[in-house]
Amino acid sequence: MIIAPKAILLAAGIFVIVLLIFRYVSLASVMAVMLFPSFAWQMHEYGGAPMAPPMYGFRFPFYYRQAPRKHPQAARRHRNQVQIEARMSQIAIIGAGAWGTGLSIVLGRKGTHRVRLWAHEPDVFEGIARERVNQKFLPGHRIPDSVTPTNTLAEALDGAEILVSVMPSQHCREIFEQMRRHLRRKPSS
Repeated sequence: MIIAPKAILLAAGIFVIVLLIFRYVSLASVMAVMLFPSFAWQMHEYGGAPMAPPMYGFRFPFYYRQAPRKHPQAARRHRNQVQIEARMSQIAIIGAGAWGTGLSIVLGRKGTHRVRLWAHEPDVFEGIARERVNQKFLPGHRIPDSVTPTNTLAEALDGAEILVSVMPSQHCREIFEQMRRHLRRKPSS
């Protein structure tokens, strides 16, 4: 094992700088200076993935395999034609604060979901319905047309397959009790 002189000089330089600044030498800093050239060599030798230092007589390798840049398509991987059918999800987001509005924007932009955003405050609901922006909690971010704002829980939960609760925790019990009468159990198959 040939250790690069640059790594040794760099480790010694860092050690001297730390010694001059802090005027303190610990066992950990001495060990770091001794192990740094070995890490530098291993990073060079193994393509940037060093081995862990010997701990209690064991060496634990930390090699990371890089994924290929282009993944094979699922249909070609096993030489079978696989038909994947895109299905729109019905998502109800309960709470139109900054977090709920942000989630609705992300899900609405995806275009594969029907999103209903429930707002408790009437001014927030009216602002979103009229301007497509939540001026109170997330100003400057336009809400996509695929997001339907509502201020009634029955409308928000009607046919929802996925329910996302992003309300403040102090209101959870009250709103969950109101939501319970509008939720239906999915029949088991």
